[in-house]
Amino acid sequence: MYDNESLTTTANARPRPIPITVFSDKLSPLETIVKYLKENEGLTATAIAALLNRSPSTITTTYANATQKHPHPFTATTTSLTIPLAVIKYRKLSTSEAIVMYLHHYEQLSFATIATHLHRDNRVIWTVHKRASTKTTKERFLNDLTTRIERERKQLTPEDKKKLFDLKQRLQEKYGFSEEELKHILTKTASTHLPITIFTQGLPPLQAITRYLHDEQVPTKKIAKLLRRPAAQISNAYHHAKKQEFKPQKTPYHVSTTCITQDKTIMEAITHELKQQYKLTNDQLATLLKKKQHSIDRWLRNHEKKR
Repeated sequence: MYDNESLTTTANARPRPIPITVFSDKLSPLETIVKYLKENEGLTATAIAALLNRSPSTITTTYANATQKHPHPFTATTTSLTIPLAVIKYRKLSTSEAIVMYLHHYEQLSFATIATHLHRDNRVIWTVHKRASTKTTKERFLNDLTTRIERERKQLTPEDKKKLFDLKQRLQEKYGFSEEELKHILTKTASTHLPITIFTQGLPPLQAITRYLHDEQVPTKKIAKLLRRPAAQISNAYHHAKKQEFKPQKTPYHVSTTCITQDKTIMEAITHELKQQYKLTNDQLATLLKKKQHSIDRWLRNHEKKR
């Protein structure tokens, strides 16, 4: 049997992003987040500790300090700008450092804009970012964070798991899908998948992906996040790509944008992903991508060196 604490923790185990509108100059970022989760989301100290990768005693002390400085509940206004809990759980940096790195590099916000949102002086934000940059690189932070965010998005509540189980049963009964086919169907929408024929259109890889996603009505800012590139670079890539004829054919071969990282070139990531996912030979990859085999060999070799 579960006690009340365990039941509450389990029921509220799904990650909740923190709206940027709750931050103020009266509380530290961690105090703000703990107070918000406790009062606005109704979570227990144990549940908050699990979500933020802290000890329950730390959460209890932090909440006590927060209520002493700011006794009234937050009024969180609706906003599209939020802080994923994966950012707060990133223990290689302090809470403030992780938030500033996230907003500056992931959300592409200027120091002045971050200062306004967090109710801090511009110089404070600059100093926090400089301190964070001595502990980790922008590339390493973004790669680690993206992995954590994707992992959080895959977490399901018990209710979600039941719905997914029911859906799988209905699909199996009605269409006779195998377990492997169901896995492919249900995970295909978790991230953006790219048909490999977009790389056979004569465009550089970044331009090809940007053109395809733009034609699929994906906003520039989201493309920038998916590809871990600045929004200005994405806009420039599309500006050049839209001038070219672009008619990729249908294909059963797709790759996920999650394989694209900043420490490897796009073609290094794409060829490795295709080889792993579909068990293709280098010769088959060269045929499918309409590239020379020595290029395929070089991309795969470079990928292995950078692992």
